[in-house]
Amino acid sequence: MNELKFTMIDKINVEYFLPLLPREAKGAEVMAGVIMDKRPAGALLANMSGQTASIISLFVLPELRRRKVATFLLGQFCSEFGKRGVDMVFAYGPDEDGVKECLVSNGFSIASVDKYYAVRISKLINDPALINKLKSYKKASAGRTVLPMKDVRLRIPEPSIRAFSKILDKRGINPSAFINGGYDEKLSFATIMGANISGIMLTNRTEIGSDVVVESLITISDKMDILALLSRFGVDVIHVIGEKGVVCFVTGDTNTQKLVGKLLGEHVMTVRNAIHAGKRIEAR
Repeated sequence: MNELKFTMIDKINVEYFLPLLPREAKGAEVMAGVIMDKRPAGALLANMSGQTASIISLFVLPELRRRKVATFLLGQFCSEFGKRGVDMVFAYGPDEDGVKECLVSNGFSIASVDKYYAVRISKLINDPALINKLKSYKKASAGRTVLPMKDVRLRIPEPSIRAFSKILDKRGINPSAFINGGYDEKLSFATIMGANISGIMLTNRTEIGSDVVVESLITISDKMDILALLSRFGVDVIHVIGEKGVVCFVTGDTNTQKLVGKLLGEHVMTVRNAIHAGKRIEAR
């Protein structure tokens, strides 16, 4: 096998890896890369929160895939940050190109493989019937209050937030994003009943070419929570972003999948699978 070398990506060598880095690289707290035969072969992007690392992007040159480059990069990343005090690494990505096999071979546990729906929002803007349908769900979800995440943290007592973060952890979802932010506040919401959180929608937004790409992760405990969250999200994404080209990826559990598919119908462009995985790193 060709010689592989692991390196952290910083201001000194970022230009060297630039062809491999997506637009969201600007917002990543940590970047690492692998060199094969004196040329960049792959890159990994991650965000940090205390002792937790969340991998947000892993890319290997197409001509070098299926040659253990990603396996090497993941393994070296976990080893390096284990030495720095990280005890948990989360990963999230599409279930394709051997991603699952790569994660498992590096000691990750697959928490779930969920469907995600790609929807072009500009089509929704021109469908008044669907917009009215979204608004009508507010009545169906009576009893649930939908608040932006920043308002939730001001209004909901800390014990409720901690309890919900434990639910996320069990599902293999990094709870630090829920607690500490790291998402688009204008498009991230939570449903609450009384003083308790009953569902959340965390959203990230990046620009790729002329499109705005919105990625949303829904975690809920009740069907009505899904309806309330989708209602607020569907109306607000149009209000916030307007008619600019928008592609929205929505993931969630089985109930969410069914409802999103039924709700959006002909507006769904693609349905693919997404992996949620986690790995506990022993103290070194």
